[in-house]
Amino acid sequence: MDKKLTKFGRKLLDQIEWKAQPENYITTHFVLLGFTCPNDFMKIRVYDFLNLDMVDNNRAEEMIVYLCKYLYPDREEYAESYGRTTTKKILNWLESHSDPAKTTLKDLIFTESMSMEEMLYVFDFLSQSFYHSDEYNSRKYLYGSIQELSYMTGHL
Repeated sequence: MDKKLTKFGRKLLDQIEWKAQPENYITTHFVLLGFTCPNDFMKIRVYDFLNLDMVDNNRAEEMIVYLCKYLYPDREEYAESYGRTTTKKILNWLESHSDPAKTTLKDLIFTESMSMEEMLYVFDFLSQSFYHSDEYNSRKYLYGSIQELSYMTGHL
């Protein structure tokens, strides 16, 4: 088995180290929502992530950046090897993920070919799409924790 994949797999399932990174204050709220490891985030639709209690666009973006820095510390170098055709990469990603409502955090975070800036541009598109969807209610969050997401019940 590839050593890098093994290290990445360990990071996904790690329940301690991911909370001990610089700027770890970001993780506190998500631990309270029931997240135990980075892999828990990967299973969640972006729309459901934005519908979790007290997770607004800014907090969601902070957590995505935090996870990316932990899982892909060399993202920028790796993305540059793909070239800096930002618009083309973003359009290709959006074309291959044509239904924003079905997009998971894994779809977004695991795209190593995009730089952090490009990934956040896509996230902005997804969050704008969410705020214009029927799933958004400005008066309340749909979920108090990830345990309330039916598709997460067997994964925790």
